[in-house]
Amino acid sequence: MKVDASIQDERAVNLISTQVDDDDEDRFTRAINDTLQAQAGADEYKPVTVDAETLRSLYRAEVFCCAPRQQGLRATYYKSAIPDVHMALSQQCNRFFHEDDFEYAVLKEGRCPYSRAKEVGDFGTV
Repeated sequence: MKVDASIQDERAVNLISTQVDDDDEDRFTRAINDTLQAQAGADEYKPVTVDAETLRSLYRAEVFCCAPRQQGLRATYYKSAIPDVHMALSQQCNRFFHEDDFEYAVLKEGRCPYSRAKEVGDFGTV
């Protein structure tokens, strides 16, 4: 998903909630549906753009943030479609792994299984 251009990345992360009401899921679903309707018949992909209210409705444990690789670029955000499947995000290479597989690889090899970076940092959700 893409955060509205008027919202800075740091603020976007702060807006994402630690608790969410069941009714709040409808905001993200509406954003997806609006994007799909606008995209109907289009030849290229358009990411779902979310505003501040939609960010507030998201549950922090389901959102991942990939830090930008170059200065001047925006962070990329992903929402887990299946929250019961625990994922890990390597900040070094911006690759997703099953959480258990990633932890096992880091404990066994002492580095990211893809990028081989020894400093994996925080690999959970926002």
